[in-house]
Amino acid sequence: MVNLESTREYFCTLNSSDKPDIVISFLYCHTGLSPPQLCAFIHCRPTVLAVDVYTNLLPKLKLLEPLLPSPSPTKDLTYLATTSASTFGYSATHLAPAINLLRSLLPPSEPRAAIAALCRCSWVLTIKPNKILSCNVNLLHHCGLDPSAIIEKAPNLLILKLDILDAPFVAMEEDLSIASSSDCYLDAVNLVASMPKEDLLKKMKMLANYGFS
Repeated sequence: MVNLESTREYFCTLNSSDKPDIVISFLYCHTGLSPPQLCAFIHCRPTVLAVDVYTNLLPKLKLLEPLLPSPSPTKDLTYLATTSASTFGYSATHLAPAINLLRSLLPPSEPRAAIAALCRCSWVLTIKPNKILSCNVNLLHHCGLDPSAIIEKAPNLLILKLDILDAPFVAMEEDLSIASSSDCYLDAVNLVASMPKEDLLKKMKMLANYGFS
């Protein structure tokens, strides 16, 4: 959510439209964003209009480029920039470790996996790897889950706090009785992680009333 007050104060420091014009021109030329996409990008991160393109925007785009298929058409960078607009509020130094970890988890057979993952959960790039991401990857490894499958189907699991992430696996065993070898296991974990246990039990009770096991 955009902090309108801080954004308003930020733009009060601008003396002209020169910098916003430069930013818009840069984004248009380097990412191929169309006018509607530019509007959506700026709506998501309005403070980007007041940054320096070469010290702020360019390093972030350079970080994102390795996540793209190779060779990558312009539309891939356009889509990646659009889906990751919220991350442009963070410094390149902050984003680099998470991007490197994400790259290490990407399935080689799915070159567009990073784009799909960020479309589902762009916040995965804003979490510090050494505090949450790496701990979650280790836990998911311990539970027998393939990190590349997680990136593809449930990247939001990577940003949960450990005490929250542990709960879905307990529910899988105690409430759903779904084995980790099941093809639907990861989908079920993702579903259970997306709602409070009370809501899950209510939904299960409703389904039971319709005759489902």
